[in-house]
Amino acid sequence: MSCSPARSEQDRMIATCLVLCLVARDTRAFVRNSKGQLTRQVLAIPRESETYNSSHDLLGHTPFEDPMVKALRITATALLMGLIASPLINAADDFKEKVWPILEKSCVECHGEKKQKGKFRIDSREALLKGGESGKSSVVEGSPEKSDLIKMIDRTHSDEDMHMPPKVEKKLSPEQVKIVADWIKAGMPWSK
Repeated sequence: MSCSPARSEQDRMIATCLVLCLVARDTRAFVRNSKGQLTRQVLAIPRESETYNSSHDLLGHTPFEDPMVKALRITATALLMGLIASPLINAADDFKEKVWPILEKSCVECHGEKKQKGKFRIDSREALLKGGESGKSSVVEGSPEKSDLIKMIDRTHSDEDMHMPPKVEKKLSPEQVKIVADWIKAGMPWSK
């Protein structure tokens, strides 16, 4: 699967935040000398028993840290946390707006509450993970390439009887298969 432009942009932003965190940590070693010039020095950190008696903050920083460096580190950390959380939020929105309509239109009629061909239901996350007659889950969270569901809807399953939907004229488009695969890769967040 190729990386979407939005995803690669997000990867670049994450990398930038990581670099900011590293730079912020490294700049603590730069101090101004008496002439106002920046010089690289190893800062001597006193032992806990000396001077500040274990007054490290929660992140282990000493009270001698430059406030600008600390602000930069906090900002970069907040950005990084937001970037990490955003795919999960987007995946939940994608389920409601993109994935569920595909499942509802193409699968639930035969694999829903009223009817369960092959004892397989696809109308809840738990049922989907439980699997059907085989007793094996058709989905491997985070791994669409290992998920039988993708092989079924992509019509690449080794058993042609498992190609879904069974009627060729109702098969899913490659874009629809990709939407479901991306959702599985994102951990299958389920919110209708």
